[in-house]
Amino acid sequence: MTWGKRREAAATRSGAPLAQGRRPATAAVARLGHRALAATLAALLAVALLPALPATEGVAPRTAEALTGTTDYSKVLKATNLFGEPALIQGSTMRMASTLDDSHYTNYGAWGSATGFVSTDKISLLHNWEIRFSGRLPIGFSYQNIDRIMMKFAPGFIRGPELSSSSGYAWNYKTEWRSSTSSTATTIYLCEIVNGMEKDAPKNPPSAPLGKQQMSFAYNARTDRATLKVGSSTLDVPSVRTNLGTSAYLYFVGIIEWTTSAGAPQPSAPANLQLEATFDSMTLPNLDPEISDITLYRYNDATDAYDILVGEDDVLERDEVVQARCTIRNRNTAASAGGYSEQFGMHLKLADTEANPTRGIEPFADSTHPLQVNGSTVATAAGPNTLSGANGVPITLTGNQAVNVTYYARVNQAGGQAVTVSHELVEDSFQGSQFKTVELLAEQPLKPAPDDVDPDDPASGAGKDFHYTRLPRANENGWNNSATSPVRVTFYAGDFDRFTVAAADGTALGELGDREAWVRADDTDGLPITLQASSASGAVSSKGTDTIRIDTQAPTLSWDADANTLTASDEAAAGSGKATSGVWKVRQVKADGRPLTAENVTPASAGATAFGAEGDNTAASPATEGTEWAFTLADGKGNARETLPAVQPGFYVAEDAAGNVSAPFEVRDPSIDPGPDGPDGPDNPDGPDGPGDPGPGDPDGPDNPGNPGTGDPDNPVKPDPDKPDMPGPGDTDPNPGPNPGPTAPTFPTITPKPDGSGATAPEPLTPTEVVTDSSSGLTHAVIHDELALPTSSKPVTPDMMAQLIDERYVVGTGLTDRTISRSPVRLFDSAGNPAEAIDRSRPGTWIAEQTFTDAAGNTTTLRLTITVRDDTADGTLGAGTADGGGASGKGSAASGHRTALANHISQLPQTGGILGACPLHILFALMVLMASAYSLGRLRQRRQVPCESECEQREGAAADSGWPNAPWLQAGDGGSDAAAQNDTEAAGLLCAADGSGILQNRVAAQLSDPIPTVTAQDGSDDAGLAYDGGITSPQGDAGNRAARFTLFDGTVLGAIMLCAIALGTLGFCPVDPFFAGATALVALFWTWRLTRTPRYPKTVTEPPQRRLEQDGALRG
Repeated sequence: MTWGKRREAAATRSGAPLAQGRRPATAAVARLGHRALAATLAALLAVALLPALPATEGVAPRTAEALTGTTDYSKVLKATNLFGEPALIQGSTMRMASTLDDSHYTNYGAWGSATGFVSTDKISLLHNWEIRFSGRLPIGFSYQNIDRIMMKFAPGFIRGPELSSSSGYAWNYKTEWRSSTSSTATTIYLCEIVNGMEKDAPKNPPSAPLGKQQMSFAYNARTDRATLKVGSSTLDVPSVRTNLGTSAYLYFVGIIEWTTSAGAPQPSAPANLQLEATFDSMTLPNLDPEISDITLYRYNDATDAYDILVGEDDVLERDEVVQARCTIRNRNTAASAGGYSEQFGMHLKLADTEANPTRGIEPFADSTHPLQVNGSTVATAAGPNTLSGANGVPITLTGNQAVNVTYYARVNQAGGQAVTVSHELVEDSFQGSQFKTVELLAEQPLKPAPDDVDPDDPASGAGKDFHYTRLPRANENGWNNSATSPVRVTFYAGDFDRFTVAAADGTALGELGDREAWVRADDTDGLPITLQASSASGAVSSKGTDTIRIDTQAPTLSWDADANTLTASDEAAAGSGKATSGVWKVRQVKADGRPLTAENVTPASAGATAFGAEGDNTAASPATEGTEWAFTLADGKGNARETLPAVQPGFYVAEDAAGNVSAPFEVRDPSIDPGPDGPDGPDNPDGPDGPGDPGPGDPDGPDNPGNPGTGDPDNPVKPDPDKPDMPGPGDTDPNPGPNPGPTAPTFPTITPKPDGSGATAPEPLTPTEVVTDSSSGLTHAVIHDELALPTSSKPVTPDMMAQLIDERYVVGTGLTDRTISRSPVRLFDSAGNPAEAIDRSRPGTWIAEQTFTDAAGNTTTLRLTITVRDDTADGTLGAGTADGGGASGKGSAASGHRTALANHISQLPQTGGILGACPLHILFALMVLMASAYSLGRLRQRRQVPCESECEQREGAAADSGWPNAPWLQAGDGGSDAAAQNDTEAAGLLCAADGSGILQNRVAAQLSDPIPTVTAQDGSDDAGLAYDGGITSPQGDAGNRAARFTLFDGTVLGAIMLCAIALGTLGFCPVDPFFAGATALVALFWTWRLTRTPRYPKTVTEPPQRRLEQDGALRG
């Protein structure tokens, strides 16, 4: 409620009439003042917000622009040396007089240096113009051996181009020093010029400033006045056009002249003087020319005229004649203001520069195709006053009137390029120009297919969105190799009907129709081709280009043991017809040619769920430094031979610029003697039946189909579970393989990860099969283990199984290079057929394999037999014993692995954050909060019981104490009602929320009780009211129940303790027991706290004698 409304409500409640406010006049003045203040604030706010308001949409009114003249002043001014040879135009600066060199001055009765700069053409006096420049007269204040020195700068007009023989007028800016007065005089004045000489200079002309000045020389055609401004001084001359005509030559003259003193040496030139002027601009302030409406028209046989407008997408025949039209006008409305229309002489030219090109159109003129301006013929043949001539087409822009130019041209769009015309409009006086470029006919582009187009199914865009495909595409170096050849160029009809593939010299290599292809299969070091499409209507596309480079021969590697060098070669035999792209790279690889940077599978995070996890959990291992060398290419081609010194032992491949890769080549350590039979000693020392020989033949070949992990890991042999090397659950392999003994194995080892319980660390699993390749010396081992999984609706993919394997096993190697690469996990059903995923919807047996390869190329294949069982299965891995045993797979949990319930919980969402990834941690935290919240609530309830019980007891005591029968209350002293009221009000102060009102209650009761209160030893008074908090009195039964430790309290806290202990024994996470113990301790603490008997202070009573004295005083 506002202050005014509160005031009105108060007045209404009091019954007083509302105030009528100020007097009417005063109120009116106040209202006017308020409105003025509001208007002022609104205006200030509007001004403050103006910068933040958005600009109004739409086209802003166009500001007239002035045409600027050329900045190449040598094009518009011609220098003439008058005295000496000081003339120089350098950039925008004119040097008109100088004493820097003896050649710059001469003696003509006095010593002097002078130059005149005259315009190359007459300057029009029919329009306004202005020239701005800066300069100074470098006069000093003292000279030796000189009686007089004069300097002058003078712009003006003359009637002829030769300054020495013409007449006109000069606007002079002059300074002079004389030794007789030792003073300088600077003036500005107009003087007539006759045959190049001043005539009748005025006496006592007005003074002008000295020093460097900003100057301008301007002409106003409307007022016919020419004005010279030097700083703050102005020389304004009228009737210029009246005296000189509609045009005149503009000139600038500068002079330094001195006379020497009598007897002084000649020429006694003042040192280092230069008279210069620097141009800032030449502008025509009321000229803003525009070239518009450039259009083409075709000949119409029906009307015998060029009246068919050519559209941008039309197709014209080659060398077809068209009529071109354009309009030129001055957009500056000031050119026709004040009743005077300025006239600007211009020339229209055909431009052809990089920025303003002309393509596909050639203007011409003849008797039947004349060049016309506003309907008047200007030219009927080639000449200087045509579009392509030296001068261009002469036109005059008067005011804002339009000028129409018509010419004829031949159009040639044979290359499919756009037809573009550029015009240049040049102003005659100061050679300022403006360009206009227009695309008359659009390009007919030849569109290649995008990268994602299927050539066998190009869809609806073929022929429109793209016209051809070139497949396979070249690599980054511009080559196709054996895997990406032959090259096929396929045409798709649509916009065009035919397609031509031609050599660089124009020789046709193929003429294609719809869906036809040109093919190149042979090697070539570079075949440039051009591609162009055409249609029956005459449309021709732009040309596409390509270069076909095909190299199908792989490079080779050789090793020079004596020089310790590895050489890569990419050379073709003479007469083979093979092209070579040169050596590009050499890199170290695995023994089977796989790169060292093979992808490894890594878990997303510790404790992450093994199944059902989303996202990509693969990560590429970083490349080992010094294992790949790239060589410089020139124009996509490498050298024929590249040599690497001192490479490490291992396997290497070479790659050429086309992408062909050699076979793996082994470099062995020359310091190791391989022995008579190879690096591993005599072949087959134990004979064909020895333990070191798994059997004759290639272990990766067809005779060993039960060993899919020892061949190509990406193309495994289908395992057969019925063979002895594929043990089933609970079985042992009859041929466990050799015992490697205490020496480190030459193949990667696989060890179960420790469970974190402090037990003895697991030993590496013993392989069931070990095979050594006699040709390469590499060892290939197979390890069997088992895994039991519960049924579930979620299948197990190879990536999920790879994650589980990575969580359960540690793969190591005894080599110095610890790099281990992992193959993708391969899944098979019980019959040995490849599978994409393990179906857990029903019980069954599956096989999972993953191969681990060390840096040398030795491999170990982990083969897991996976049994999917009912939900009672524990979902654990077997211990992986040497005989292929371990967990039987029938529900028993291997030591150190999760229980079945833990596997179910592992599918819960992970918590993360400060509580870790285990989902049980948040449950423990919630149980702690639950126990604490419940206990704190019970304690608060108990603190409120004594206060409530005391209030109830006092109310009951007051009702039973016999106050109405007390003799002194029935004496008719009139105080009984007041006393009762006071006692009732005092009772309202008996109990506070925190129980602090207990003592106040008792004192009030004692002061109002006429009978002395005697407190018993047990804490009760003579009425039997208990003062120990009320928990022992009959009236406090409800309080007794609230204050004591109840069965429900024990049930709640006990359930929390039992639940924490149960969750801690699941074994889901190693730290779960600690969380469970902490939760149980918190619950025990609150149990102890609630079982404590509450203590309250006993009633403090006054002695009986003091009570009697108080009673007597009240009675008296």
